[in-house]
Amino acid sequence: MSTHINDEAHTVISRASAPLALLLPGVRHAMRHVGASLPCALLATLVGFSAANTTVYAQTDTAEDVQRFIRTITIRPGDTLTHIALRELGDEARAREIADLNGLGINDILKPGDALQIPGELPVRDEFARVLFTKGFVQINGNAAQPDDELRLNDAIETGATGYASLTFESGTLINLHPNTLARIVTLHCQSQDDTCVIEMATDKGQLTTDVRRNRSQPTDFRVQTPYASAAVRGTVFDIDADDNGLRIGVTEGAIALSTEEDNQGVELDTGFGSVNAPGAPLGEPIALLPAPVFRYVPPRIATGDTLRWFGLTETPRYTVQIAASPNGVGIAYDTSVTADAFTLEDDIPIGDYSVLLRAIDINGLRGFTATSPITVALTDVSLPEVNTSIAREAGNFRVRVEGAPENIQGFEIQLATDEDFSDPVSVDVDATGDAIVRVGSDSLFARSRILMSRTVVGPYGPAAQVE
Repeated sequence: MSTHINDEAHTVISRASAPLALLLPGVRHAMRHVGASLPCALLATLVGFSAANTTVYAQTDTAEDVQRFIRTITIRPGDTLTHIALRELGDEARAREIADLNGLGINDILKPGDALQIPGELPVRDEFARVLFTKGFVQINGNAAQPDDELRLNDAIETGATGYASLTFESGTLINLHPNTLARIVTLHCQSQDDTCVIEMATDKGQLTTDVRRNRSQPTDFRVQTPYASAAVRGTVFDIDADDNGLRIGVTEGAIALSTEEDNQGVELDTGFGSVNAPGAPLGEPIALLPAPVFRYVPPRIATGDTLRWFGLTETPRYTVQIAASPNGVGIAYDTSVTADAFTLEDDIPIGDYSVLLRAIDINGLRGFTATSPITVALTDVSLPEVNTSIAREAGNFRVRVEGAPENIQGFEIQLATDEDFSDPVSVDVDATGDAIVRVGSDSLFARSRILMSRTVVGPYGPAAQVE
């Protein structure tokens, strides 16, 4: 299910203080050949942004018909810059270029295991990412975006305070943009005939969840540039969250190499680890991510006022709960955070089949692993009558019966619990007879019922019955 509602008046603003090389990383390489004493106006023209605040639109600098990008390698024992230039670029004379890029002297001794940035060039072609989903305020280059729109090299996409968007690339790589996110494609070379799919995104602010995939066993070289660090992805599923407080990144599948221009040591993040990086500080050390919570009660359907529960994790300040059209987070219909180990649906959302995505967030703001479960969203029809429920003991079991059922209904949903607050319930669907035999490990039982007009239309719960 895809929707697009342009519900906010919002302008994408660039700041003169923003790292220009972040927004168009290839410029760093070009500046080395132009000189460092360019006037500000000329620098802004080359980068594609004016020095004053302005609306961000697409900038396509294709004079050389190449797009420059940077990849990260790991230094091997015995490596020198000359060896690396010959091996990686086919020209040992480019050792000086690698040295300048990494802030090294041409004869510096390299330490095996350290990260090293390598420049690259790719042709500019007419290729694009496709918009899968939009919700709320989403714009591409200042224009309202909607599903099936195309995002090309140097295009900018932004979401507002209620905006969500999902992008897919030819390789199958998926990027979900959450509210208040600004991102740009700065390198794109990802067609089926390419030996390697190369994708580079830049994000000045916001939150991305990314699932990097391979198509036809084609390797994917994926990188994200932020104002604080560059993340080279050697894996698949990870989160990036950048704001004025710094960068938070977590890896739930695969591995990521973090690096900055000031620190060529880098930080490796393997599956299950994240990092918190403050502005101007050294890269943060790996932090273990929280495990996926375990669901305690997922109802057969959830309507406004219904509750979902899970077993709480210790030292977890909050959880995020998303209801989405798919388990990879595409098609967000509902998104909230809670501090308890339960979530009550407070707003109406379109009926249908969804996935619920549950994550714990630690004290550092890092998101943990995701628990997912299918869930059906239903509508409560308040015009339907409430029904009464009775409970009777019968040969060591309990007979639960719905009383006074109207005609022409599909059946009932009966909710059972051992306490009157229904804090740990079990729900069962029964046919129109409204009759069920149950056995529970308790001498006390509470039950309440509601009408099922269909799988996705229910009535309100009636009063609870009790047997002690």
